[in-house]
Amino acid sequence: DTQGQVWSHNDSGNKSVLYQLDSSGKTIREVSVSYAINTDWEDLAKDKKGNIYIADIGNNQNIRKKLFIYKLKEGDLSQERVDAETISFSYEDQLDFPPSSATMHYDAESLIHYNNALYIFTKNRTEPFTGYTHIYRVPDQPGDYTATLVDSLKLGEGIMTNFWLTAADISPDEKQIALLSHDKLWILSCFEGEKFSEGILTELQLNSYTQKEAISFINKNTLILTDERIRGILGGNMYLLALPDTAIISCE
Repeated sequence: DTQGQVWSHNDSGNKSVLYQLDSSGKTIREVSVSYAINTDWEDLAKDKKGNIYIADIGNNQNIRKKLFIYKLKEGDLSQERVDAETISFSYEDQLDFPPSSATMHYDAESLIHYNNALYIFTKNRTEPFTGYTHIYRVPDQPGDYTATLVDSLKLGEGIMTNFWLTAADISPDEKQIALLSHDKLWILSCFEGEKFSEGILTELQLNSYTQKEAISFINKNTLILTDERIRGILGGNMYLLALPDTAIISCE
């Protein structure tokens, strides 16, 4: 946030709580979020007006007909409890719940705020696996909406779990988007408006394979990553990553 604090949350079925973390990943305090249910919280985003967005968009089986994004004021996080407003939506092109295995595009764990709107990057579960993330736009104001499909990006072909997205963030200057998987990071640069697929996509291989689930820019060259603890032994860490020169692209 603007004070350099790190905020996080738990996954599906847990309390509707945001956790403030210190630089080592230890929980400093908790803030309860009223008027919000943690069906499957998956990501956080923020805008330049001091609002935080909680993405309740996990949809492993592609059966949820309504998804939710909870909006709250960053300044209210100094309190023990904060009230949230609700943005609800459904995907404009999903007709079946669940859809066929070839069109399992409607799980998502990645949310950014950009150009006064919210953008969701989906977690592809198609069989056979197509390697695409679909990108949907949702208004950033409370209400009930249809999410508009604006573009898609091909991240790669191969094993599904190597190329599905688990988190996203946009740089403070909105010039780069970071996309995360279990063992890879993509930096999308030089896009204009909603023409994401016309940008330059740089793939970075990470030196570990864990259930990485969160990413955030500290500044345009530095990111924080976290991974979930599995079976009490693997993951549960917070990482600092400086982008290599190969990922910092001039678009002029």
